[in-house]
Amino acid sequence: MPPFPSSFPPKRELITTFDFVDIANGLGYEVFWLIASKDSTSLKLGLTNLNLVSDRDGPSSSTGTLSFDTSVFNLPRTVKGTLLANILLSSSATVNNNTYSIKIQVVHSDDSTTDISSTISNDEADLFSSTVQTFLMEIPLTQRTIKKGEKIRAIITTTPASGTMHLEHNGSESRLNIPFRIDNI
Repeated sequence: MPPFPSSFPPKRELITTFDFVDIANGLGYEVFWLIASKDSTSLKLGLTNLNLVSDRDGPSSSTGTLSFDTSVFNLPRTVKGTLLANILLSSSATVNNNTYSIKIQVVHSDDSTTDISSTISNDEADLFSSTVQTFLMEIPLTQRTIKKGEKIRAIITTTPASGTMHLEHNGSESRLNIPFRIDNI
């Protein structure tokens, strides 16, 4: 048996790839999918950067507010720029002028929160019975470093003009494209 080595080769360099637009803007977008899981006692909502199919059960009501959290960050990252929300909605009836809104927060380790966006609303979401429709929303973010141990929360509120409205959040439909500065990756 050969002797155990007394020294090890140096650590390899990390290779990270960005396209030209990322480098020119100094930003890289990370996709977070809206997910839900349901156990015997409750519905759990979250944001994950993995495209995992999950349970779709969730509120379909005259008005509903859902909070989706990422897991805690292991390293600090700085949000900067405009978040792109790609939201899928459905309705129990054909109704015009439905409203939905999104607000983004940082959740600190003590569970207090800080808003990093205003509440952005769309009051012209025209929905057709039993069909899923996609809406794109741009949400300007306040530049802020998310510290180790903190997480990001998206608060989404749906208000149908009549009937019920459903936010599709099964892990492969609605998503948030969050911009991070690439100089601290």
